[in-house]
Amino acid sequence: MRRRLWMLLLCLVALVMAPRSAEAQRRTVVAVITSDVVEVGESFQIEVRAEVEGDAMPNDAQLRAPSAFQVSGPTTSASGLKLQFGSGPMQMKRTFTARWLLEPTKQGRFEIPAPTVMIGGERVKASGRLSVTVVAGTGRKKKSSRGSRLSPFGGFGNFFGGPRSPLDDIWQDEADDPADLVPRARELMLPKEPQQYVFLRMLADKERAVVGEQVTLSYYVYYRADMKLTDQREPPLTQFLRMETETAARTEAIITSVGRWRYHAKLLDRVAVFPLRAGELRTGTLTAKFTSNRLGGGELARESNDVVVQVREPPKQGRPLGYRIGDVGRFTMAAEVKPRATTVGDTVSVRIRVKGQGLLPNELKIPERTGVEWLPPDKRDEISVGRGDRIGGYRLFGYAVRFKEVGDIQLGTVELPYWDERKKAYRVAKVDLGTVLVQKGSEPAAEETGEDDARDDPFAALAKPRMTLSAYQAHRDEGLSPTTLWSLVALPPLGVAAAQLTLGMARGLNRRRRERKGDPATLARRALADAKGKKDPKDTAAVYERAVHLAVEAATAIKSRGVMRDEVEAKLLEKGLEAEHAREVVDVLARCSALRFDPTPDEEASDLHKEASDLGRRVRKLVKALLD
Repeated sequence: MRRRLWMLLLCLVALVMAPRSAEAQRRTVVAVITSDVVEVGESFQIEVRAEVEGDAMPNDAQLRAPSAFQVSGPTTSASGLKLQFGSGPMQMKRTFTARWLLEPTKQGRFEIPAPTVMIGGERVKASGRLSVTVVAGTGRKKKSSRGSRLSPFGGFGNFFGGPRSPLDDIWQDEADDPADLVPRARELMLPKEPQQYVFLRMLADKERAVVGEQVTLSYYVYYRADMKLTDQREPPLTQFLRMETETAARTEAIITSVGRWRYHAKLLDRVAVFPLRAGELRTGTLTAKFTSNRLGGGELARESNDVVVQVREPPKQGRPLGYRIGDVGRFTMAAEVKPRATTVGDTVSVRIRVKGQGLLPNELKIPERTGVEWLPPDKRDEISVGRGDRIGGYRLFGYAVRFKEVGDIQLGTVELPYWDERKKAYRVAKVDLGTVLVQKGSEPAAEETGEDDARDDPFAALAKPRMTLSAYQAHRDEGLSPTTLWSLVALPPLGVAAAQLTLGMARGLNRRRRERKGDPATLARRALADAKGKKDPKDTAAVYERAVHLAVEAATAIKSRGVMRDEVEAKLLEKGLEAEHAREVVDVLARCSALRFDPTPDEEASDLHKEASDLGRRVRKLVKALLD
């Protein structure tokens, strides 16, 4: 009995501990350093990258570097859920990256504590050893990491010749023998990679076509690493009419060969386009962006090839009368006329259905004759994708036809000439509408009463002729007065001038507001104001240091934060600053730095507060002198 109780207790402990272990496996925090040997004054970077599966977004990255380093940062970036294709199920991953810029001030070998990141209320320490050896300066030009371009994959790894990141993992499968591939895979083969690891390709089912003939475009993505498609932009297709055919959701990736590598080729989309004019027409390029954890979590931008289609008009020889450029396909026509008997002034319904493959016509050429009035049609259609991704369907034209004469009226024949792209010949689809019996109505016809003659008389609105002689009387001028006329003429240009003047003044105000917002002198005064609200002496010293740097920039245009401290005084003297103020700047910056990194315990913090207060008076006096 006791043994069973112990077994039950062990099972409960295992159940309690299992979720914590699984949770620990769902997050990765890694730190890397750009260089392990630098000179004094040569900057380098430290990056921490955290990847978490779940809803918790990492944040609040912290780095506690030794006092021998000046630290700037961090700069952070974060990304959320992305669509994933390739091997493996869809996942929710959140990535957080933080970078610091460090500049050593003395020689030695230093161990830098690994950065930490806050994940779900818990502070997690990054894995990886961060050690750097600082040697004496050689006088060569320093390579600063400030503003350097990191790898496009989010870390410091560079697969195009640079060092690898510990997170990099790419498929390195050799290409299959072409004889072993399925026919479609052999069609998708390429002799070499346009771009490494992932690229876009656009294929057209034909290179030559006539105006209005369907050209099917297929968008493919080739990849040999698991990728997530984060953004896709269609080609412009400005000279084509575009219609959807098949989407990528209905196809699976095909394994093919590109150069010496095995690639997956997946259909992103398939569209039908119809050229609108003759000439050398370009589709434009398809663009997309991808991310991959195997490539460091960064973003890759890719652009496809530009497909060129040679388009011409159908031949003029044998072209039937009434053919309109763009009517290409294979069509049939049917018609229905109801009723077949009516009276003068009433209407009958004529429904004409055009069916077939190709770009269905937008209008029909109807037969015209006197005594018959065709009203504008109502259109209804159903477009679908047929065999071989051919666009087709039907379009229904519904007309109302009014008759003004009696008798058996012949409506005539509706014809649709088109170019048959398969037979390479002209064809004519036609339908005979037959006759309609029009009878006299119960009311007398308009021609019998003479109402139409009165209504259509062009002289009915003129004045009656004078029957007796009399003196001429001029009509009163009812036009605009000259003052009103010239006012109306001058008003539009004056309004435009006033609007332009107002717009120019508004732009000037906005420009001056932006200049004041980024002015170093304004920022320096704002920093002094911010220092009054700081309670920690070290935070206060940091704000004072920023205020001095901004004041120096406002006075001399020198960004002293990027100048070595022992060179600051010489640079300021070169710019014409007084020697007294230059020495004061160097001394105040040194005091600010010392106060920021002072290791004084909290119980002796009162001395720090006093020193910060004295430093504040010096800084305010110095800033006022520089800005004045």
